[in-house]
Amino acid sequence: MRPSTAPRLLVGLDGTPPATEALARAADIARRHDGHLRVVMVLRRSWLADLSCFSPASVPQAFVEEAWAEALRRAIASLPPDVGVRSVVRRGGVVAALAAEADAGACDSILIGARHGWRSRRLATVLRRRCGVPVEVVGP
Repeated sequence: MRPSTAPRLLVGLDGTPPATEALARAADIARRHDGHLRVVMVLRRSWLADLSCFSPASVPQAFVEEAWAEALRRAIASLPPDVGVRSVVRRGGVVAALAAEADAGACDSILIGARHGWRSRRLATVLRRRCGVPVEVVGP
């Protein structure tokens, strides 16, 4: 983060506890340093595979998108009112979506949850190289 300006933080949110922890950490930083958050949820059809009782074809995409958008609204509503935030729902690959939003928001730093252990660390490495900003993996 540049010390002379308020931090602009991007948070990748996927509804998991580590991602929620990353959002809370980013909100704390933004609050202490008069910063701004850009919170991004990326929708991928493959996430439907996480729902063992459904096949991707049996769940309407609009239903899934609305469920994720509602989860994003709830997460944003849980933030302190004095934290500036912009939320975005994007479709596509996680790296491309987060990198595009980091660029669009001129973000100084990215925070993601440690949902998948080594995969989260790998994602952080790829984002760091692609965006040229620090990436923090939050959680276990």
